[in-house]
Amino acid sequence: MNTGITKVNLNLRSAPSAQGTILQTLPKGTAITILDLTADWLHVTAPDSTNGYVAAQYVDVQPLTPAAPPTSPVVTVPPAPPVVTTPPSPPVVTTPPITPTPPVPPATPIDTTPIAPPTAPAPPTGVGITKLLVPSGASLNVRSSPAIVASPDNKIETVQAAQVLIPLESDASVASKIGTTQDQGFWIHVRTPDGKEGYVAAWLSAYQGSAPVHTADPSDLDSYIAALSSTEFAPPQGYKDFWAQQQKLGLPNPFNVSPTQLGYPALSRMPVNGFGPNTFSLSNWRAYYSHVDGMHNGLDHIVPLGTPLLAVSDGVIVGTQQDWQFLGNANDKSIILWCYLPESIKDAQGRRMLSNVLVAYGHLSDNTVVKRHDVVKAGQQIGVSGRPFGETANDHLHMEVHLLSGDPKLPHPSGRRLLSDFKRAQPFANSNPFNPLLFFSERLVRYHLAQGKKMGFGSSPTYPNAQMLAAAGLQAWPPLDFFSIASFQYGAPPVWTVTALPWPNGIYDLPTEVQRVANFTQFDSYAADFL
Repeated sequence: MNTGITKVNLNLRSAPSAQGTILQTLPKGTAITILDLTADWLHVTAPDSTNGYVAAQYVDVQPLTPAAPPTSPVVTVPPAPPVVTTPPSPPVVTTPPITPTPPVPPATPIDTTPIAPPTAPAPPTGVGITKLLVPSGASLNVRSSPAIVASPDNKIETVQAAQVLIPLESDASVASKIGTTQDQGFWIHVRTPDGKEGYVAAWLSAYQGSAPVHTADPSDLDSYIAALSSTEFAPPQGYKDFWAQQQKLGLPNPFNVSPTQLGYPALSRMPVNGFGPNTFSLSNWRAYYSHVDGMHNGLDHIVPLGTPLLAVSDGVIVGTQQDWQFLGNANDKSIILWCYLPESIKDAQGRRMLSNVLVAYGHLSDNTVVKRHDVVKAGQQIGVSGRPFGETANDHLHMEVHLLSGDPKLPHPSGRRLLSDFKRAQPFANSNPFNPLLFFSERLVRYHLAQGKKMGFGSSPTYPNAQMLAAAGLQAWPPLDFFSIASFQYGAPPVWTVTALPWPNGIYDLPTEVQRVANFTQFDSYAADFL
């Protein structure tokens, strides 16, 4: 079995959640036995034989030395076996691939050697795969913790056989539990079609199918993106046309840092909730987006509570929700980053100049990592992810992008200023959000497009397809995707109640958005003289 050493005084909890009951506190340096990985939590045994869960980020996982994978002797015994050293390459690689796949993927021990019970089926081998789960019976109860609790009832949702659950555990962990019996008591951490996180009984679950995720076993975001198809997940021409106007729009360099810091395999399984008329808003706009034309005004990364949040650009922290309320709830914790222009643009004193772009991070659990008027670098941690204020679940980062100046021909329903530090005219107030995906580098555009297609949001694609639109009475609408909407003006009728072509009033597709740039006033760089 894997072992680990606690890096801090660490709480051992009854469930893989910060809401789990604290069973005991393990002192820093305690050796623990790792039984399984559940998302970002480790199922472990303490020195006194108590089983529970600890946060994985606070444990140094020790390499497995006695139980090496079956193929490792071929790799570790010099000289290499004849099948490796005899040219040509082994018969299994007769057609030269772009990136040869090593016999054993170079993942960490906790990913490649999950601890399965003796009676459980062996984990599958080969490339990583995303497995979708459906209940094998008529329905399946999803519970808030990995146990059946009657009082109070911990059932949070009942999923029918036709619906899909997405596992939030490693492929090998799921494989070790499917087919086990009730007396073994295994549970699987999942996301429901409504976006809730919970647990289902492994003995009542079954595979629906599988789909390739990647042909390498990357350890970080760079290698994961490198394994994605550059043609299947390429940005459209309008994206390039938009960036051709970088100087006029006053844009920083494209964001080449993901706002959430996830390790593998979590980064490959991150669902995304897209900007504008996404699938979630199609069904839930009355509950969540009735005041923003029925559309989502940001980009969501569905990540566990406690995920480090990173600055996507060099810039200056200019406040929180209390300085500029861009979210509906004034109590929501947030952080706002004013991006610098490219480093080559400086004033006469050699100081960096500020751009036209504000990036707002919402639903934080901690927004005190940095303070107002701190200067930050791209990739620097500036906060910790959380959930909307007052909610007990729904963990995610909500990210918005706003321009300080832009198209003066748009109506201005609100006269409230965006930002006290910006002394010039602010015609948009906070009523004109832009699609955050437009502002990312091509590399990170590929990542978001891949996650939108592979993971979607809940059990649905991130954006509604033609069949879903037709079912909603919108047969005339074209299928939607991440670049269908570039920006929109608050105050129009909810988009889902309008069936006009090509878009309801107040909606802009990407080609139209690029054309609108002609109306924009030239943005003049802005000195950070308030620092």
